Amino acid sequence: MMIVRYAGLLVYLAAAAVTDIRKKEVSVKAAGIAAVLAVTLRIAAGEKDLFSWMAGLLPGILVLLVGKVTKEAVGYGDGIAILVCGLFLGAGGCTGCVIIGLFLTFPVSLVLLVWKKADRKSRMPFLPFLLAGYGIWFLTGLKIR
Repeated sequence: MMIVRYAGLLVYLAAAAVTDIRKKEVSVKAAGIAAVLAVTLRIAAGEKDLFSWMAGLLPGILVLLVGKVTKEAVGYGDGIAILVCGLFLGAGGCTGCVIIGLFLTFPVSLVLLVWKKADRKSRMPFLPFLLAGYGIWFLTGLKIR
């Protein structure tokens, strides 16, 4: 059952990353569908611990709050996608993916700044990095508790 959850998140993140690159937006409808799938799969697996479900939402809630405080310097779409990630993976897995994604953005941002393809005010889609972070997290089996 876990492999279905991992595949479901992979499909959602891949589609959302493409949309984020092309349109610089995240579909709330697609996120809602993915969230319903995540909850359905967790119920089907017999996971009834609502505390762990709520803990999985914390990274996304934190990103949404940062977006609010920074007047969307961090987009709400990123927070919504991280909420979905938390529903699929729980707090530890979601946090791992986000941290890896953030570490991946640094060298890319640095290269863009050095080559003058971007400046400090430029915006960059985060979901491709979240997708890459998820792939690395999945392949390495990194666990954050």
